[in-house]
Amino acid sequence: MEIQPYDTSDWESCLACAEFRQPCRYHDGFATGYEAPDRRRRRSAPERITRMFEEKLNALSQMMAEHMAAPFPPGFRGLDIEGQDMVLLDADVYGLASVALKRPLDEQRRAGLLRLTAVFERVLPAIDDEYAAKYYTHVRDMAVLAAEIETSRDMQPDQTGEPMRSQH
Repeated sequence: MEIQPYDTSDWESCLACAEFRQPCRYHDGFATGYEAPDRRRRRSAPERITRMFEEKLNALSQMMAEHMAAPFPPGFRGLDIEGQDMVLLDADVYGLASVALKRPLDEQRRAGLLRLTAVFERVLPAIDDEYAAKYYTHVRDMAVLAAEIETSRDMQPDQTGEPMRSQH
């Protein structure tokens, strides 16, 4: 038998929840037309920003590991596409992404990263090899995510919860 609580929004004073020391079926949302209240602690805006930033760092780290595991496209060593050396494009993006994982980029590196993200707009459509297109799309995605991380650094809260501005 289920005991309905006196106050539907207060699961902590529900007799059924107290008896079993966990939310009853009613508070878990099994009652018809009733949504269980969210009992998780609400994160503050600075906490959410920090969490999203950390998730981006983790995603970039994962992408870089996947990139290192992928073989370089055959036939692309020494190849220039739209005036861009493909080996250098790969190496430059990886190098800037690895720095972005550790610390903020200085102005010169930040500008280089933004330039590289624009290079992909010219280079990717000109790649006709399926594997190479997939490989360089992944490289482009790493560059874009590294650029997003740099932008997010400006929004990271300091100890007071106020956004910090990069000291580039």
